[in-house]
Amino acid sequence: MCGQCLCPDCVTPDPTNLCQSSCCDPTTKLCNVIDKSTTPAPLGCVPSNPNPCTKYTCAHDTGVCGVDNTCTANCGCHSTSKCKVNMVNTSNCGAPCNLKDLTCGCGNQCGNACDEATGLCSGAKNCNDSNACTADTCVVALVGTPPVPTAVCRNQDLSPTKCPNSNVCATTACEPVGQNGFRCVQKNITALIDFCGTCLGNNSVCFFNVPQIANGPIIGGMFAAGFGIAAIAAAIAALLAFQQKKTPEAVNPLGAQALNDNPAFVTPGIVGEMPAA
Repeated sequence: MCGQCLCPDCVTPDPTNLCQSSCCDPTTKLCNVIDKSTTPAPLGCVPSNPNPCTKYTCAHDTGVCGVDNTCTANCGCHSTSKCKVNMVNTSNCGAPCNLKDLTCGCGNQCGNACDEATGLCSGAKNCNDSNACTADTCVVALVGTPPVPTAVCRNQDLSPTKCPNSNVCATTACEPVGQNGFRCVQKNITALIDFCGTCLGNNSVCFFNVPQIANGPIIGGMFAAGFGIAAIAAAIAALLAFQQKKTPEAVNPLGAQALNDNPAFVTPGIVGEMPAA
């Protein structure tokens, strides 16, 4: 029974066709027969933004949705409007568009009317979050186990469209101001900016070009450091060469005296003689 509806016996023409369902419209009080081939998913078989060259099918004996892409390569219908689906004739792919209104399905918790602006069913659930940076829509999703069609709000971020980003080294986000206003906020990605502040730079701009001072130009940091290291290395090399050229007594001031005190260098007969070997 439909209660206050004018359709006490609201049934589908063919009870064996599992692709059809019937319900009393609470607004018109009339019986509606809904076919899944013209109903948006998940209650029906038509996805969001349907392809005008794809035929969305439903198996009558099982109620399972399917797609037929026979006319994808040679299609006479090139576009459709919101809340419309093209009823593709696979026997005549070149035929012009044969558009049919999308139905919201029996018991659609988002509403029973298709919104021309979004192509989604709406009217029953308020999804407005008072945020100018989001697009607020209601979608029916399968929730829980077993899955149950449930109205869910979708608040899509509009930053890419309201605050387009032209700098690869920064991100731009839409930030709400009040209920209807917004502003764009940019944040740098420091990992993509070098020490000179250049986007995607290699640190060479400011490291090798040092500003001039009062008494003339100064050399870049890396060159100065390189010359300093080279000077120290040269000094160490010169010291080692000088040490290698010294005589033993020059290296050790006691060396000469040690040679004079060595019995091997004393005149025989004056002090003593070295024992024979």
